[in-house]
Amino acid sequence: MSIAAIIVSHNSEGTLPHCLTALSQQTRPPDTIHVVDSGSDERDYLRELSAVYPITLTLAANIGFARANNLAARHLPPETEMVVFLNPDTILPPD
Repeated sequence: MSIAAIIVSHNSEGTLPHCLTALSQQTRPPDTIHVVDSGSDERDYLRELSAVYPITLTLAANIGFARANNLAARHLPPETEMVVFLNPDTILPPD
């Protein structure tokens, strides 16, 4: 099963790294992680995270949570069978 995670970020420098770490430690990590930044004031940390984690990064104006999720969903691989929509402060347990 192909799994994708979509995370919408807005000024989430303090929480997003923890969310990505938790995703990478899953017993079955997602095949695709798409982060959409919706108009953060500071974005340099996102580029740094994309060098550490296998994420697809989209930078957008402040388009809101629902539109940002839809933007990422449109760019998922066609073989994606399950999509998990997460807030950047979500810390999932490993299992």
